[in-house]
Amino acid sequence: MNHLESKKHRLVIVVSIVALLTGVTAAAILSNLGFSHTWVKWGLLLGLVGAGGLGIGIALYVHSIPHQEKYRRKRL
Repeated sequence: MNHLESKKHRLVIVVSIVALLTGVTAAAILSNLGFSHTWVKWGLLLGLVGAGGLGIGIALYVHSIPHQEKYRRKRL
């Protein structure tokens, strides 16, 4: 994996964590301030999008790790 791909994976993971934390925090604050449930649902939706992006970022990172063939035996 080259350095550029590593930065892309980190960027996806960091942006997803920020979206997750922002969405959940916004939902909690809007709920306490008495906003309608629609606004709270949008905050929770933003948090879910962040969680999904985090899962995709981790999956892409794990998938990009080079696999070694040390467990494979050559048969004659």
